[in-house]
Amino acid sequence: MIEADAILARMRQVLTEPKIVAGAPAWQQGNRPRKLVLAALAEGQTLNAELHITAVVDLPNEDMSFQLCLAEPSEMFPIARFDWRPPRAHTNRVGPHRGLTSFTGLHPFEENAALGLSAMVANNLPVSLPIDPDPADFEQAVAYVCATFNLAFRNELPTPPWSPSLI
Repeated sequence: MIEADAILARMRQVLTEPKIVAGAPAWQQGNRPRKLVLAALAEGQTLNAELHITAVVDLPNEDMSFQLCLAEPSEMFPIARFDWRPPRAHTNRVGPHRGLTSFTGLHPFEENAALGLSAMVANNLPVSLPIDPDPADFEQAVAYVCATFNLAFRNELPTPPWSPSLI
C-alpha cells in the first residue's frame, strides 16, 4: 500500500507541476488501420510524463483522446484523460458519480485516485465527468488539455492528418 500511495503522490505532482513538450510532435499510424497516434515526453520540473493522443483518420474533430501518464521504469500509469467527442457515451459504473453519463468528458485524477491506484489502472480511469461547453474544434480541445494538464508545447501541436472519406 505504501508503494501505491507513493505512486499516487508522484502522479499528483506530475499533473500539478508545469510541463513542456519540447520536441516537434508528429502524428504516426497507430496499431489499427484508421488510428493515428502521437506520444510525446512532457518534461516537468522534477518528474517527466508522457502525453498520448489518439485520433481517427476519417473522423475530423471527433473521437480523440488525450491521456497524461506517469512513466515509471517498469510501468506506465494513467493520470488523467480527456475524451473529445467519442463515438459512444461513457457511463460511470463506480464511485460517487455512478450512473453519470457523458460524451465529451474528463477522467480527472482526484476522482479516480479516490478509488485507489489499482482501480485507476485496471479500469483505465473509470470515472468521467462531462465537459460543457464541448470544445468547438481541435485548437480549443488542445487549449483545454493544456490548461487542465498544466502543459505547454514548445512547438505547435500539428492538426491530425485527417482524411474524411466520401460516402
